[in-house]
This record gives sequence, structure tokens and C-alpha cells, in this order.
Amino acid sequence: MDKNKISLVTKEEIEKREGKQILERELPTNVDPKILPDVHELSSQIIKILNRTLDEDILKIQKSQPIMYEKILEQEFPDFCENNYGLFRMIIHGDSPDILCHFLTNLDRVKRGELTFKEASHEFGESLDEKYFYPNFSKSQVKEIKKKKKEELEKEKK
Repeated sequence: MDKNKISLVTKEEIEKREGKQILERELPTNVDPKILPDVHELSSQIIKILNRTLDEDILKIQKSQPIMYEKILEQEFPDFCENNYGLFRMIIHGDSPDILCHFLTNLDRVKRGELTFKEASHEFGESLDEKYFYPNFSKSQVKEIKKKKKEELEKEKK
């Protein structure tokens, strides 16, 4: 792994948590956009992985041997898997393409200086919460959660 590139979630980090969702983590505040992956290169690699997941042979393996499916793709795309493990898993498991597009858009905005890394991370996290987390709560509970999150963000800014 290139030590000058940033990795958001590593395979080891996910394995250490034994499948527990990573809810909170300290994000770097001053990430130099130059060390972030190139969006066009990343998109190109994502397309290659997506195309491979649609091949007939790999689709059969996915249905009959899901663990083997993951191992094969990890071996075929070792650098991408090592450097972008969370993203890799999202791709091979067919997570929502709108999340992937949102991630790439935010990455591009950070690279162009429109957002800081931390702002993009919070914005991306909020979009995930809107889709997967908040629907499990009442409107009043969501309002309270958002209020607490806003207070936390304000504390961080001070």
C-alpha cells in the first residue's frame, strides 16, 4: 500500500471489529487533496470491478459460493482491495449505485477544494444516515439525533 495515499477503512480495521459497523472514528482535519485518489482513475477501476462482477462465471460462483466469490475478486483486484477495502466491498456486494456516485462526487469536490475532507465525510455520512439509519426512527427521534449531531459538529469547530 502506498503510504502517501489515504485509506479510509482498511480490511484489517473491518476484521478487528468482527463485522461491527464502524460508527465513529476520528477523521483527519487537514487532509491534503493531492494524496486522495484520482477520481477518474478510481472510477475506471470501479467500472472494471463492476464489469467483472457481471461476468457469467463469477455470477455463478457468487450464488453458490459467496466467500469464494469475494476471494476471487480480492485476488483479481489486490491493489484496489488493499487500498479501498470498504469501497471494494460496497462494489462487489452491489450496494446502491447512488451511494457510490455520491462518494465519488464528494471526493471530486475535495480534490477541487470545494469541501474539506472532514466536511465531505460528514456530508457523506449524513446521506448514508438518511438512507439507512433514520428510516428506523420516528420523525421526532430523527430531529433529536440531528440536533445532537449538529451540536457535536459545533463543538468540533471550536
